[in-house]
Amino acid sequence: MSTPARRPGTCPMDRLHQRLRQRARLSPDAESLLGQTPDGADIRLTARQLEAATDAVAHQLEQSGVSHLGLLGHNSPGWLVAQLAAWRAGLPITPIPAFFSEQQLNHLLDTTGLDGLLIAQDSPLDAWLPSARANDFKRQPLDAPAGLSIALFRRPSTPAPLPDGTRLITFTSGTTGTPKGVCLSGPHLESVIEGLEQRLAGVPLHRHGVVLPMAVLLEHLAGALFALWRGATIVIDTPDLTRLHGSGTLAPDQWQRWLAKRRPDSLILVPGLLKALTHLASHHSAANGWQQVLSLVAVGGGQVPRRLLEQATQQGLPVAQGYGMSEMGSVVCLSRPDEPQDGRVGCPLKGLRLSTDEQGQLLVHGRRMLGYLGSDHHLPSTEMPWPSGDLGHRLADGHWRLDGRQRNVIILSNGRNLCPEWLEAELELIDGIDRAFVFGEGLPGVLALLSPSAAIQPPRLEAHITALNQRLPDYARVRGWQSLLRQLPGVAEPLSIASNELTANGRLRRASIQLRRRCDIERLVARTFPGHEQVSAALSSAADGLPSYPQEPPPP
Repeated sequence: MSTPARRPGTCPMDRLHQRLRQRARLSPDAESLLGQTPDGADIRLTARQLEAATDAVAHQLEQSGVSHLGLLGHNSPGWLVAQLAAWRAGLPITPIPAFFSEQQLNHLLDTTGLDGLLIAQDSPLDAWLPSARANDFKRQPLDAPAGLSIALFRRPSTPAPLPDGTRLITFTSGTTGTPKGVCLSGPHLESVIEGLEQRLAGVPLHRHGVVLPMAVLLEHLAGALFALWRGATIVIDTPDLTRLHGSGTLAPDQWQRWLAKRRPDSLILVPGLLKALTHLASHHSAANGWQQVLSLVAVGGGQVPRRLLEQATQQGLPVAQGYGMSEMGSVVCLSRPDEPQDGRVGCPLKGLRLSTDEQGQLLVHGRRMLGYLGSDHHLPSTEMPWPSGDLGHRLADGHWRLDGRQRNVIILSNGRNLCPEWLEAELELIDGIDRAFVFGEGLPGVLALLSPSAAIQPPRLEAHITALNQRLPDYARVRGWQSLLRQLPGVAEPLSIASNELTANGRLRRASIQLRRRCDIERLVARTFPGHEQVSAALSSAADGLPSYPQEPPPP
């Protein structure tokens, strides 16, 4: 480990920046970046203007004395310019998700020790950080290129030592309040981009629409930076225009208007957004000019039901499911839109290989992160496979399919094993169910907590679940369920990021749910399986080490 050294003018992503310079020289008027700023202004930057804006901000960062930069703000064109400029100035960066909780923000600031912040928005710092932490920083002069909103803040701090070569620290999706900082090198990031380029050869990509938060590595690397690498135009609008907030709260009609206005040909989505896009495609087919230009709809970040993939392809959506993890640079496998979409996640990218251990856990061979921030543990040699924690198997044609998370496997009292992600994905296909949490460890059958939309009535919900059960094997049928409704004004929606029950990329925080929903779990078990209350108590006690949350009042 070594303390990050500032080396102004030494760019950690040399090949990416060489491509940007070459495009600015050979195609100076080509459209490179467009979007809406937080104050509502429209930005359109040609290749030459993007190069000039990046250089202008990089020069000021070189003179600022900052050693490690955090990057804050909602999606906007300024976010990407700030990131490119920081790298061009030779600085490591840590994207800071806007949806992080106060606990997670404090943890990030403490573990990184970062001494500078760039905010891609002209707003007070305490709009983004707890007031006590915001007061540690002082605004510094920075002249943002015309039309862009970028502000620089500094604090007296000694940045934490980083592994040699670290250029990006991405914090894992955070199944706890203290997510790990994954340290990635420039060559590693570029190798992922090269792997995507090879895997998607022949797929036309000319305009990428940024939908997920740029602070999420999947969108950041496989979306925006890959589009830059390919010479495509990037559309980065604020959440007020895309109507997507956090990593899942969506206003579908407004999102469709954004699609019609911007007409991207590539998108990266999580499963819930693919469900919404499929719904839009099926209900507004006559007006879907935006659908005709799509050439790639990549989906990842969670279990995707096979039926949803079938429905999406039947609507003509060019879906490609992928699989990855932060430690491997986000993407490990990716299918192509011209390949079968039957639940497979495709083949490993160039430079990677998969195998399985005796329990069926996926092992990843090849490049990986430099290490975790603040960890003194030496990583195994790259000659040793990386245990993913995911279950999967190889298909006859060399593609891979996921079976769930190893640590989430439920063992019922009858000895049958099942992965909850499978059932949760099936339940979330039901119109009116936003999220589902399945449990049943040690019980005679499977139970579910549901976060339904206000539009679905209990009899209709019961009919849908009955129909689903008829398609499931007997041991996997949902024997009982409880709808989680927001009981009081100001209380977060159940099974959401705001309630601390979802991670940044939409995965369930299972331990947090078990703790927060302890009363719901125990009531549901008592109602469905009388005499098994001690099992539900044991299930809930597994989360006793977590911070406590207020229980929402039981329904009348």
